Amino acid sequence: HILGELASLNNFRDDLGPLRGPWANDYFDYLLKSFPCGMEGARSTESFIKYFLQAYFSPCTDRALVSARIEDSLSRFDLSRPPLFSHGDLFPSNIIVHDGHISGVVDWEQAGWYPYFWDAFVVEKSVRQLRNNVRCPWLKIMKGVWDRFRPESREFFRIWNAAINMLLCKSAGKVSKRELISALPS
Repeated sequence: HILGELASLNNFRDDLGPLRGPWANDYFDYLLKSFPCGMEGARSTESFIKYFLQAYFSPCTDRALVSARIEDSLSRFDLSRPPLFSHGDLFPSNIIVHDGHISGVVDWEQAGWYPYFWDAFVVEKSVRQLRNNVRCPWLKIMKGVWDRFRPESREFFRIWNAAINMLLCKSAGKVSKRELISALPS
C-alpha cells in the first residue's frame, strides 16, 4: 500500500522538512505571516509541535503557564520517533484508482518528511471535511491509517486548529487571555 512505500524512504533523513525550501504548505501558510518558520525551524517532531503551540499561545504573557501547557501537550506525543516521508496531502482527489486498486498519486507539492502521525492528521482533516458523505469509500479505505495514530492525530488537530482560530480571532481583535487558556485542552 502507498503509505508503506512512502515510509520506506525514511532512511534518508533525520529531520523534518519539505522536499525543498522552508515550510510553505496549506497547513503553515496562514501562520507563516505572523510566525515565520525559516529553513531551520520546526525540524524535529518536538519543535514542529512547539511551533504551532507557540503560535497559539503568542498573546499570553504568563510564560510559566504557557510553558506548562506546552510541556503537557508535548507529553502526548512520542518525540523519539523518526520522521516519515509523506505525500503531505493525501485526499481522494489526489489518488488515482483503476480497477479497485491505487494506480497513482498526484499533487506532490506538499511532500516531505513529517512527524510520524502526519498522515493520520491529514486523514483526520479530510474525514472531518467528508463526514457528511457517509457513502464515501475514502472513509473506509483510510480508517487503518487514521486508527494507527488516532490519539496523536486528534491532539495535533486540536493544536493546529486552535492556532489557526486564535490567529483569526487575534486579527479580528477578539481574543481574551481567559478564552486563550481555556480553549486548548490541558
